[in-house]
Amino acid sequence: MTQEQGHSCGELPGGEARATISSGSATAKGCRVDITESIDGVPIRLTAERWLHIVENHDEVAGYYDEVLETVAGPDIIVPGYQGSLIAVRSHGKQRHLCVVYRKTSRTDGFIITAYFSRKIDRRKAIWKRA
Repeated sequence: MTQEQGHSCGELPGGEARATISSGSATAKGCRVDITESIDGVPIRLTAERWLHIVENHDEVAGYYDEVLETVAGPDIIVPGYQGSLIAVRSHGKQRHLCVVYRKTSRTDGFIITAYFSRKIDRRKAIWKRA
């Protein structure tokens, strides 16, 4: 069972439609779902409910919806997270990095857990780096 199951879904801020670089967008059980692909081609979901959870806990990320999806699709580096999750990292200035934690549940599905900004990244732990 993924974290999205069993939760009611909220609306995106402003209720507006968003254009993203994601590979698709869908509605499941009345809930907006944007999908992007990880670097190895796995579709990674971001639901409206999950996005609301992210911005409630990390309000500095609120204006970065599209960038969160873009970070999964085109990170600068990927570092391991906890319990099998991955952290896609993309630089936003000299000492500011957008970190997106996601989990692949199979070769054909995954979901974003959270996103936040960090000043430091341990690049020695990188399991993938942009060429």
